[in-house]
Parts: sequence; C-alpha cells; structure tokens
Amino acid sequence: MSHIDIVTPEPLAHPSSLLATAHLFGLGTPSQSELKILEFDCGDGGNLISIAATLPDSDCLGIAESADAIEHGSRLAKEAGLKNVKLTTGNISSIPRDGVYDIILLKNIYSRTSPGKRAALLTRASSHLGENGIILVDQICLPGWSFKEPIRKQIQYHLRNEEDSLQRVIKGRQFLLALAASVPDHLGLYQTLVRSEKDISSQIPDLNFSVEYLSDSIQPSHFHEFAEVLDEAGLHYVAEAELETMMINRFPAAIAAILPENSSLVESEQYIDFITNRSRRFSIVCPKTEPVERQLEPERIKSLYFSMYSAPVDAAAVMAESETSLTGPTGSIVTLTTKSSKAALLVLSENAPARMSFEEITTKVSDRTGDLTEADIKSIAEALSAGAVSGMVKINCNEGAWSRLTSDSPTASSLVRAQAAAAMPYVSSLQHRTIEIDQVAGRLLQLLDGKNGKEKLISTLVEMISIGELSAETPEGEKIEDPEKVEQIAAQQVDLFLARFATSGLLIG
Repeated sequence: MSHIDIVTPEPLAHPSSLLATAHLFGLGTPSQSELKILEFDCGDGGNLISIAATLPDSDCLGIAESADAIEHGSRLAKEAGLKNVKLTTGNISSIPRDGVYDIILLKNIYSRTSPGKRAALLTRASSHLGENGIILVDQICLPGWSFKEPIRKQIQYHLRNEEDSLQRVIKGRQFLLALAASVPDHLGLYQTLVRSEKDISSQIPDLNFSVEYLSDSIQPSHFHEFAEVLDEAGLHYVAEAELETMMINRFPAAIAAILPENSSLVESEQYIDFITNRSRRFSIVCPKTEPVERQLEPERIKSLYFSMYSAPVDAAAVMAESETSLTGPTGSIVTLTTKSSKAALLVLSENAPARMSFEEITTKVSDRTGDLTEADIKSIAEALSAGAVSGMVKINCNEGAWSRLTSDSPTASSLVRAQAAAAMPYVSSLQHRTIEIDQVAGRLLQLLDGKNGKEKLISTLVEMISIGELSAETPEGEKIEDPEKVEQIAAQQVDLFLARFATSGLLIG
C-alpha cells in the first residue's frame, strides 16, 4: 500500500458539527439516527471510518482511486467490526445513480479539478443530495497558497530523482525540517515563511502533504471565484466549518474603512482571506432551493449540544465581575454581562470536554444562580450562540458516544482496539480526533474490551517491566526491583493512562 494514502480524522468534517452549523443558519437537519454520508477522494477512508465509528446507525460510502488504499481501509473497518461503512475504488462517476446522501464530503478534489469543470463537479454531487442535504468542499485558496509555492518548488526540486511515493513523502518532510533549521536569522521574512510551513506540514497526514507539497495538479482560487462556481452550480454558500473564521469584527476597526459600503457576504469573506492569508477552506454549501438565514437567532441553538476544550477558569472571579470579556481562538471577543450567561460558559468549561444539551446547561446554571427567568434563558442562548461564533464553544447535533469516566471494566471503541492491534502510532477517538499513542498505550488499549478490569492492566504493565520492555525507576534514575513497589508504580500508571484515554474520547460510555 502506498504510504501517502493513509488519512486521519478531519475534525472539521464530522457530520454532527457540520449539521449543527447548517442548522444555526436556518437549514433543517436530516434525521440524526440514519444519516447517509458520502466521502469522495477518501484515501484509505481514515476520516470516514472514524465517522462510522461515532455514528453507528449511519450508512457511509467512501470512493477513492487507489485500490491499495481502499484495501487497507476496508481491512481495518472489518477488523473493527464496522458494518456501516463501505469503501470502493472509482471516480466521481462511480457514485451510485440512485444514491441519495445527507452529507457529501468533497476532499482534495475541488482544487485538482480544472476551473472549467468545477461547476459540473458540484452539480453532479448536489444531484445526489437528499432533503436538507449539504456538501463540504475542501478547497485550496488564495492568497495563502501563493506563499507556499516557493517552498513547494524547492521540495519538488529536491525530490526530482525520487520516484517512490513513500520516499517522496518521507524525504519531503525531512527536507522541510532541515530547511527550517538552516535558514539564517538575518533572512527574517523568509525564515518565518519556512518555519511556518514546517509547523503546518507537521500537523497534516501524509495524503494531504502529498497533495499540498508534491502535487502539480493544484489550481487554487480566490473565494469570489468559488462563489461564482457555486452560483453556476445552483448552490448557496452557507458557512465555514470553522465558524469563527467568518467573523470580520475580530479585526481592527481600520479594515471597516476599506470595505465596500454595504459589502456582501462574498466581499466580506474575500477580505478576510486577504487579511489572514488563508490557504485552505472547509466550506459548507447547499442547493439554492434551501433558504439560508444570515441572522443568527439564538432560539435555534437550543436544540444543539455544546462543549468546550478549555480548562476550568476561576469561577468565583468571573461571577464577581460586573462584565467579563473572553477571547476566542481567532481573536473574537465575547462580552458577558449577566450572571446566567457567565455561569453557562463556566458550566461548559468545568465539564470540558463533555457535550451538554441546552437543558442540561440551564439546569446546572439554575443550581448555581437560582431560578431562571425567561430573560436568563435568553441570555444563556445568546451567550452560547456568541461562544459558537467566536470558536470558544463547539456545537454538535448529538451528545457524543464517549465517556469521561472509567468503569471497573473500561471499554475502548472497537476501532481504537483494531488500530492498536495493528500497531498504528495513533488511534481515532470518538471525538473524531487523532490521538498519538506509544507502545504501552497500544498494549493497554487492546485489553479494553469490557471484559478486563484494572487488575489485568496492572499485571500487563508488571509483566512488561519484568521482561525489560519497560523500566521502573526512582526520580534519581535508580532501577526499582521490589515487586510490591513495581506493582504500585504500575497501578499509578494505569490510572494515568485510563484518565488520559477518557479525556481523549477513547472510552465508550
């Protein structure tokens, strides 16, 4: 199998968050119990298989051109016991003629399609959408891509005599690391560019590295050009999967002075790309027959689930302040003035990363502040809506299948156990994220089938220590050989591993 075909979960491409964002903009949502999902250009299906594991009642189809990749992914899905996902070889014409889908994921294909054929691509995809269906278009965009071009050309020159696809990715990454470590300080702007690309490339799977740095078929475009293609294909632009990137008010007021008067959504998004030098978008689109509401009504948010990934803050200090301003990951500022709105975000923060329904949040807020009035409930809805727009709060259509707690016989998802058994260096969490694991974590995860208790996990670590696969040492580096102390250390490590597994979304509730 070609190494570059391996794909990891894309957090921005999970149906639960995509449908929640679409709902926020007034689109109806399909039935959550039996979603039909199509991913095109899916590689080995790493993203789609993770989706299938988190949505067991869904029906998932992945299409890719690489037979080796499809074989690898199909084998993993079978070993994980996932019967709701099918991977097949083919191209855009391979979509079943009678196939109707709630969500279509177009990965790594839009920007590799010639501009004159992009409208046809989207038209073909949209013809397979069911009622309230949406498409996620993963696209390479300008101006950010133009800044990558010098680095791309250097990597491609370095690999000019290398034909093996695996070695091209490995040597390409090695070259970029060496280049970032070698550019002298006096070349400040160039040094910043190279180091930035090194950091970006380290966070993407090999398939994306191959597409972004080694492919000659990428044809990036500006957002306003993308909007024209959507119009030709009879589609609406709904929003970005990263909702917080759409907020132009997070930039200095000076930008408002240069925006066209009464600027349109397309103009606003284009200027955001100019300011942020964006190189990639994950855009949610839908047929023009579906109305999109640009006025975000807090009432819509009440049917969703909410989470935060931040650590708890000083609750007493926040509640004592008359006004609290919080800054999102991209610079958006949310100002909270009521006790109920502040308490709502505190509740989420203290329960991170668990997802909570609106009703659960209001109940816990009431426990903290007393009975809630209609004005309090409205304030909570507005705070959650503002938090979602700023990126501080994540929205989803379901509560998630993972557990934050460990039981006497903890259970990891079948996909996680299959990945650990295959000695993969990472696993796909039920939060649809990639979690790196080491040898010890992999060994323990294989045991978490609901039948083994802590005693089995502890004895496994003790055995690994006894045969030299692990070592038990004092803080000073001295080897510990006393059996009782070794077992105590093993028990402590098991507790730490289980806590990490639970927080990372690897355990089933």
